[in-house]
Amino acid sequence: MTVNGWIQIALFCLAILVCVKPLGGYMARVFAGERTFLSPLLSPVERLIYWLGGVRPDEEQHWTGYTIAMLAFSLAGFLSLYALQRFQAVLPFNPQGLGAVGPDLAFGTSVSFITNTNWQSYGGETTMSHFTQMAGLTVQNFLSAATGIALAVAVTRAFVRSEAKTLGNFWVDMVRSTLYVLLPLAMWLANRSAPLVLGLAALCFAAAAVARFGWAAWLSRLRGVLGVAVGLSRCGFLAWSLLTVAGSHRPIQSLAMWGEFALPLTSGVVIVASGCFRPERLVPGQSSGAGVT
Repeated sequence: MTVNGWIQIALFCLAILVCVKPLGGYMARVFAGERTFLSPLLSPVERLIYWLGGVRPDEEQHWTGYTIAMLAFSLAGFLSLYALQRFQAVLPFNPQGLGAVGPDLAFGTSVSFITNTNWQSYGGETTMSHFTQMAGLTVQNFLSAATGIALAVAVTRAFVRSEAKTLGNFWVDMVRSTLYVLLPLAMWLANRSAPLVLGLAALCFAAAAVARFGWAAWLSRLRGVLGVAVGLSRCGFLAWSLLTVAGSHRPIQSLAMWGEFALPLTSGVVIVASGCFRPERLVPGQSSGAGVT
């Protein structure tokens, strides 16, 4: 195994260890039915889902009932996703007029997504319509993951309750996995990850530029980017908006919001100044030799 592979494994294990206490403790309270900081907001939604689905959250299932419920749910997910792909030509939100997905590809994709392996053998935007991706693939990204979490919780209960005959309620575990764990995490990460990823990309481009041109040359290129009209206006806007934070009645929150748009703007400048970004390589048929030098 390469050094890079060992580093990735180490970082992954470190991330798990860091998340054990906050996220593990939170999930333990969720699946035990205890109150969490999201309960005031999500408990009414949870009860409504149980009422609409005819679920009795206080009734637990034997392992056979739990397994049958999981298999029935997975089968329903497979059939619905397969049908969405096969009939997408006559379904809405298909502006490209894409035809039906072939039976073999639809079958393989459906099995893959309901088992949370997400194997893809197609070009997403040239094979699947917007509706298929939204109502089919994206939904299964959550539901298949929630199924896996529910089964992990059931196995944990089986070890803890060595003398008990029940493993919990599959439908309750599914709802709580999706409502209290996956959706909040997805919403939080979607809101926070984009500026961070762009910032990390800027660091990579800056490191590549320094390694290729040296510090002096890279700083000269950076001054050149900032010296043009667009660069000056960007710097002026960031400075002016930062000054307005001083007059805010909530300076901490305002500064955090300022940082969220300052980081992408600054990262864009760094990436352009690196001279290593080749946007023409993203366009099929374009020559890769006409990039920024």
